[in-house]
Order: sequence, then C-alpha cells, then structure tokens
Amino acid sequence: MADHPVVAQARELFAQGKAEQAKAVVMRALQKSPGDASLNYTMGGMLTELRDLDRAAYFVGRAMELDPSRGLYASAMGEVRLYQGRLPEAVTLLERSLDLDPTLYSPRINLASYAVTEYDHDRAERLLREAIALRPERPEAVVNLSNVMVDTARAGEAEAMLESAAATHPENAIVASALANLSNYLPGLDPSVVATRHAEFGRRLSRYVRPMPHAPNPRDPGRRLRVAFLSPDFREHSVAYFADAAVSGLPREGFEVLGLYTGFVEDAVTARLKAGCDRWIHMRDLAEVRLAEEIRRAGVDIVIELSGLTQGNSLISLALRPAPVQVTYLGYPNSTGLPAISHRITDSASDGEGADARYTERLVRLDPCFLCYTTRWELEGTPRPAAPARTAGRPVTFGSFNVVSKLSGVTLDAWADILRRVEGSRLVLKARSMGNPRVQERLRAALESRGVDGSRIEMIAYAPSHADHLALYGRVDVALDPFPYTGTTTTCEALSMSTPVLTLRGATHAGRVGASILAAAGMPELIAGSPAEYVENAVALAGDRPRLGEYHRTVADRFDASPVRDRAGFGRRLGDALRRVWIEYCQTPATPG
Repeated sequence: MADHPVVAQARELFAQGKAEQAKAVVMRALQKSPGDASLNYTMGGMLTELRDLDRAAYFVGRAMELDPSRGLYASAMGEVRLYQGRLPEAVTLLERSLDLDPTLYSPRINLASYAVTEYDHDRAERLLREAIALRPERPEAVVNLSNVMVDTARAGEAEAMLESAAATHPENAIVASALANLSNYLPGLDPSVVATRHAEFGRRLSRYVRPMPHAPNPRDPGRRLRVAFLSPDFREHSVAYFADAAVSGLPREGFEVLGLYTGFVEDAVTARLKAGCDRWIHMRDLAEVRLAEEIRRAGVDIVIELSGLTQGNSLISLALRPAPVQVTYLGYPNSTGLPAISHRITDSASDGEGADARYTERLVRLDPCFLCYTTRWELEGTPRPAAPARTAGRPVTFGSFNVVSKLSGVTLDAWADILRRVEGSRLVLKARSMGNPRVQERLRAALESRGVDGSRIEMIAYAPSHADHLALYGRVDVALDPFPYTGTTTTCEALSMSTPVLTLRGATHAGRVGASILAAAGMPELIAGSPAEYVENAVALAGDRPRLGEYHRTVADRFDASPVRDRAGFGRRLGDALRRVWIEYCQTPATPG
C-alpha cells in the first residue's frame, strides 16, 4: 500500500529540523485517517528520533496492528524496544521483520549491534556483510563491520575498509569518527596523522549543528560552580573505576556535582555513583537536541564528558554548546576534535611537551597522574579479595587481560621475543572476544608464526564472577602491557593484585597512560623507552626470582599508597584545575548571541 500523501512532506520538515511542524502535519492527517498505517508509522518514527519512546511505541504498534505484514513496521518497533532496553522483545521483533521482508537494511544493523554485545562476532559480521550487499552506498554497516574486525584482531583490514569509506563519503562524520578512533590502535602511524583524523571528525560533525545562544551563567570567578559529569557508562564499566573519585571527590564548598547518565543499565555501581552526586539526572531517552536543552536548563557551568569518540557519546549535544565551559576527560585517549569542547584533562606523563599542538582542546595537566582508581570491591562495597595464590617454582608466566583490539602486531612481536628468550615461560591472555574460536585461532597462529609453541599460550574468555577473575592473577607473574594503545583499568587492576606491569612509553596519550600510572605509583623501572628495552625488562625480571617475589609482596601496598589511589588529594587537584579553567573563562570577553 502506498504511503499517505503527507508522509513525504512530514519527512522533509523533520529533516529540516522542524519537528513540531512535521508532527502537526501528520496529526492533522491522522485525525482524518486514523486507520492509515503509514501515518502511524511515520509519527512513531519521528517520536523515536525524539526519544519520546512510550508515544512512539503506541503509534508504531498501531501501524503493526493495521498492517501486520509490513516488516518495516516490526523493525521500527524493534528499534523502540532497543532504546527502551527491552532487548529480548527487540530481538524477536527485528528477526520477525527480516522474515517478513528479507530486503530490510536497518534490522541487520541493530541485530548485529546486539550480537556484538553478546560477543557473537561471527553473526554480527554475517549480518553486516548482508547489509553492505543490500545498501553499498550507506556507510553504517561498513563502520560497524570495521568495529567487529578490530574486536577480532583485524585492525589492518578495518583501516583499509574505513579509508575506502572515507573516500566514498568525504563529509560523513560517522566514518570520520570510526577512522579517528581506530587510529589509536594502529602501530606506526605518525602522531600528526592521528591528530588530523580527529580534527577532521570534529570539522565534519560541527558542520551539521548550529550552537545554542551563549549561556547566561554569571561570570563570577569565585562562586560555587555547578559541574556535570556526562557519560553513558555510569555502571559496571571501566570508566566507573575512575569516575567515582572525580564525582565524589570534588570539594563541595566550591562545587555542586551533577551526574548526567545517558546509559540504559543500572546496577550497584550506578547506585554508588548516584550517591556521590548532589543531583542525578537519568537522560537515557533524550535525543541530542533535547539533551543539550536539559544541560542548559540545569544551569551547568562546566560539563565534563567522559566518552570521547566511544560508543554512546553525546558529542552532537555538546557541539551545540549547552554549557559555558565544556571539558573532555577520562574515557577516550585522544582529542574529540570539536571546537565546542575547550579543554582536556590529562597529565605531563601522558601528554608531554609538544603534545598540545595535537589537540583541538587546551590541555589541563593534572600532575602527577590524571587518574584516581577505585577498585571493583570498593565500588560494590564488598571485602577486599585475598592476595592471589602463586605456585612456587612454576615456570614464569606472563599475562595480559587487555581487550583483543589492543593486541597489535608489534605487541605480538615483543611478546613472542620474550617467550622465546625466557625458557619454559608461558603466556595467559584473557578477553571476552576470546570466546570466539576464530579469535583464538588467529592469535595462536600469529604467535606460532613468530616461533612460539602454541601449547605455551592459554586463552581465557570468561570468569564466572569478578572474584574468579581476580583470582586469575594467581596464574600471572608479570603483566605485559600492549602497545601502541596501553591498558588503563587492566594496569591498575593488576597492580591492586600485586602483579607488576611492564609497559612501553609510546608517542601519544594512548601509549603513555601505563607509564603515567607506573611513574605515579613509584615504579618507573617498569617503564621501557623502546620495544627492545621492553623485552629486556621482561627477560631480566623473569630471571630474577627474588626481585619478582618482592614485587608480589609489595606492589599492591605501594600502589595503594600512591597518588593514583589518593582520593582526597585527587579531588583537590581536580577542583583546583576546574577553578583555573573557570577563571580563564571569566576573563575571556563574552561573545554576542
């Protein structure tokens, strides 16, 4: 059945940003033709875009009742249920939509995204390749497929795919974002290339938005400031391990803290973070413009976004400039590229002299380390686990619990060299992606091609509980940091379990955070300046059992006594830094508008 005549008009208005006019056009038509499925579907689609999800579900559901044979309508309802977090129902609807209409593109994208959350990368790849075959001119499936490739140790293939997509879609911000993000993982890229890719993303995104009028907040340098932390990851997530100290540690005499949570899942970690804020707003159902309007309405002076270019970010909202001062911190190892974000919090070890030119933001260095770590057991209020039990006299075992995407070819080169030189040594790798047999095969083959017997490598995908996960450190004598994108949470976790971590100081922030953590923790001897030194450090430590034993006895206590675990000191340093940023803003002449 053909669409109602006003549908095209409504879509045109909506695309022009005239959502209220578009809805009014459809509502007038619905008053005359309430039984028209296309009108109900169109209204539901617009409401979904606006994240008015309950009303969207009503109208899309009505369209399904009127025409149950249209796969497009089942797909639209599946998308609504995804946004509502009703995942089993969403998957059923999306699969039904493909049964009704195998030519649909969007259900494949959504089902592939769900498959990735279940670590079913094979299904995700199949669905995305089908989507590309159906609509080769659209970039979404290409971008998502590149992410699957990165997750399954194929970063080189992902780069080639994204470079081709960037040439085909020279103004597409989604493609530019994916290519910039991928650049953090690729060895051998000149830092200037990485910086250019991030700036290009910011340029593309900024073209599509018009900033809001200038925020009316009083420019008083000494007043109490309203600071908002914005993230989709206020839950059991690596960001939460570091956000906790920031949220709860800011001195309340100078700051009021808002938590702006855009994620779906709420758990014990969410509850703790919420309790650490003076005010908490769950914004999961808000579209980009509405989110920006809520930030403005809340009277936020400084908004600190914790996502960068990672999944679920709110950069479109921040490009609208809802707050007077906008800062990026923590969740992403590079520039956002957005002119609307004025500052980035880092430290001198992670971003040394000369790094400023690689950022569109002004760098705020929070020395000695820009991070403060909260353990999982502290987040959940459970007892500290026992120290890992290590078997005396066993062969030295190296380990990494970093995600597969960080296990670059140069990392595997170094690890293979270490294993060849340390007789009888073993390597334990743990990552959820290793639940995919093809990932294990790929990594094992890569190490075997470098002269390592595959029987010396143990790969673990999953531990039944976090306590079981931490107990696995009992199998690891020395943790090996990957490069050029080093670990952060994994490094802190290993140190908290009294496991020494060897790292290589890289050329960019992504490759220097491990060095920042170890230097602040008082263990600079574990930092290498070159791949050759990294290998030598590992070989030397493996051959010095008394020194290794001393690390196992003392690392956790040394780490706990360091600035990386000093919540009060970190809160003061962060507060001082934010105050300096605010004073700088107050001293800048106001712009019209």
